[in-house]
Amino acid sequence: FTPTDDTFKQYSQDIDLWCSQQLSTGAKAFMNTFQATIEYPLDNGQVLRGYHGSPRSYYEHIHPITPEEQLDEAFSGTHAAIMAGGHTHVQMLRRYKDGLIVNPGSVGLAIDRVSPFNEARNPPWGEYAIIEVEGDKLTVELHRTPFDIQAFIQTIQASGMPHADWLANEWSVIER
Repeated sequence: FTPTDDTFKQYSQDIDLWCSQQLSTGAKAFMNTFQATIEYPLDNGQVLRGYHGSPRSYYEHIHPITPEEQLDEAFSGTHAAIMAGGHTHVQMLRRYKDGLIVNPGSVGLAIDRVSPFNEARNPPWGEYAIIEVEGDKLTVELHRTPFDIQAFIQTIQASGMPHADWLANEWSVIER
C-alpha cells in the first residue's frame, strides 16, 4: 500500500483509533494540556520555538526544499534562534534567515526517504536531536539509535491492534 491508497488510510485510521483507546483518562487529560507552540529560553538570551508541523499549523510540512516564500508565510509573526518541529518524521537541519530549523525526526516512527524520494520505508532506528547552547556557541546533533526490529515486530503482532500483520509487514520490508 502507499499513503495515498484508501486501504492504507483506513488501516492507519483503525490503528490510530485503537492506540487512542489504549490511553488512560489521565494520559488524555495530560495530552490536552499540550500547547500548539512553546517558547524555551536559551542560555544566550535567545529562544527555541517548538511546534509540530509549523507555528501556524499542526499539519504543515516543512522540508529541506521548502521554498523561502513558504517559510516566510509559515513563520510569519514569529522569530526564534531555533525553530524546532516535526510532523514529517524526517530529520532535518536547515538555515533560515539568522536562525535554524531543526526536525529531530521520530523516536517511534522514523521515515527513511529512498530514491526515488517519493518512496519511503520504516527504518529500524529511532531519531532525536541534542541542542546545546553555551554562551554564543550553538551545537545541534542529529542522532539515530537502532532497535531490535524482530522484537518490535513480535510486539506489534502480540499487541491485539487491528491490522497487526499488515503493520508488521510495513516494518519487515526493510529486511528484503
